[in-house]
Amino acid sequence: MLFKHWLPPSTNQAITGLPFIGSVHELPEQCSWLKFADWAREYGPIYQVNLGGVNHIWISTDHIARDLLAKRAAIYSDRPHIPALIDDNRTSAQYLPLLSKNDAWTRQRKFAKQIMSLSEKAGFYQYPELESKRMLYEMMKDPSRYNVSLESYIARVTSRLAWGTPSSSDELKQRARELLIGVSPTGALGNKLPFLMDLPDWLVPAKAWERRRARTERKFFEIMQGAVEAEMVQTTEKPSWTRSFLEKKSLWGFKSVLEGAYAVGMHGIAGALTIAAPMQSFCLAMIHYPQYQHILHEEVDRVCGDRPPCFGDMPNMPVLRAFIRESMRWRPAVPTGRLLPRHIS
Repeated sequence: MLFKHWLPPSTNQAITGLPFIGSVHELPEQCSWLKFADWAREYGPIYQVNLGGVNHIWISTDHIARDLLAKRAAIYSDRPHIPALIDDNRTSAQYLPLLSKNDAWTRQRKFAKQIMSLSEKAGFYQYPELESKRMLYEMMKDPSRYNVSLESYIARVTSRLAWGTPSSSDELKQRARELLIGVSPTGALGNKLPFLMDLPDWLVPAKAWERRRARTERKFFEIMQGAVEAEMVQTTEKPSWTRSFLEKKSLWGFKSVLEGAYAVGMHGIAGALTIAAPMQSFCLAMIHYPQYQHILHEEVDRVCGDRPPCFGDMPNMPVLRAFIRESMRWRPAVPTGRLLPRHIS
């Protein structure tokens, strides 16, 4: 999705909506991507739709998306203003994926690259392998709640990576769910009708809700950062992204320790729910196509024997890698292709 007040000259497919609100009323709150797909079939692979006074250009084919978003990324990679958020997402230095290309984006991107590289080299500190035992126990105990077990697994791993403890995983999932509502074009009311965000809180419950969400999120990040600081004083050795930040504060160039708390928290939120979706799709694929399970069983038995797979087995398990890639192709975690919209520079 691109934000701009004009449509490319190659197409004139614009959806006519109502004055002021555009086509907001036509979008369902759930599974909105199905409506976007219907519009693509009716208006073509690239079309314009007005949502609450903002023109959105939707791209519905892979080759057009690659041509614009990959080959011409220099002009199609900025981020639009998300009106439902209290602070301007482009400059607030709170959410790296929502930042415009500025100094905050540069330093947070550098921080993200470093912590991801360090985590990968350290095998993510064995946190995924440690939490997998709990996940398998939960799934065997109550298979009907497999989706809950998978979400809890990812949230606990991510929480350990971010702060060295799984105790905050439930709160992390809640923070992630609420932020997704806030940034979704069809979630928060402020994104559907941006002018509402200029009205006082007492008149717009959605704005008051967002203010409470932002305040709760900030307090959560600060509490978790403070807990890691206290553990470092006690010389407790629990590797985490927050610990990496605190040990070398001056290296990252953040304006404040709060920016560091958000830089870590954003990574936690990004991983808390999104990674569980491909795992759920994998389970769905194995149910739909059980005839392929024995191929994977054979490889796991041959490589691992009586133990579960670990990161070190990855080079020797091409079948498992292929299954994972095919699951992600078959059921992408983000039905619209990209979770975050683009803005033309």
